[in-house]
Amino acid sequence: MDTDKALSLIKKIRAFDKEIPISLLIYYNLILQRGIEKFYSDAKSVGVDAVLAADCPIEESQPLLAAARKSGIDQVFLVAPTTTESRLKKILETASGYIYLVSLLGVTGARASLQNRTIELIKRVKPFSKLPICVGFGISRPEHVKGVVSAGADGAIVGSAIINLIKQNAGNADAILESVSAFSSKMKKATRP
Repeated sequence: MDTDKALSLIKKIRAFDKEIPISLLIYYNLILQRGIEKFYSDAKSVGVDAVLAADCPIEESQPLLAAARKSGIDQVFLVAPTTTESRLKKILETASGYIYLVSLLGVTGARASLQNRTIELIKRVKPFSKLPICVGFGISRPEHVKGVVSAGADGAIVGSAIINLIKQNAGNADAILESVSAFSSKMKKATRP
């Protein structure tokens, strides 16, 4: 996989569905390597709606923000359990699209349970955000989705659990589609009261 292949895939998805929101979670070096303005321009041309550069802090985001605004792409930022009040204020004043709440400390990946800290973080941020709040990192079960939505989150972001299904069914495209579809349906149902 590389940036060109990813953008080509997004273009195919966008041709299939004009409405589905498409957000990229990417590292800054890939944006910088392509050229900041070119990256955002290319992303917009294939139908990207939002970009989150996971390793670009708010304090160093001006070049990305300028290119995002110029291209009409939302710039998303991470809010973690360790985010200070002053930093949170900067993020909420600057971000567009949505806020990505990191549900736990550590690396991403499927987890057995949702931490109380996650619920506390949602309740801490929600009153101050005009943007939707989506929670990611470790969200891998319907009960996780139900928990974050019940606490006030607007969405749940699932990555590693889907990647694990793809790995388990590698080499069998029908099994991949079937398992990811069934899993996604269960997760979606969990967003409803």
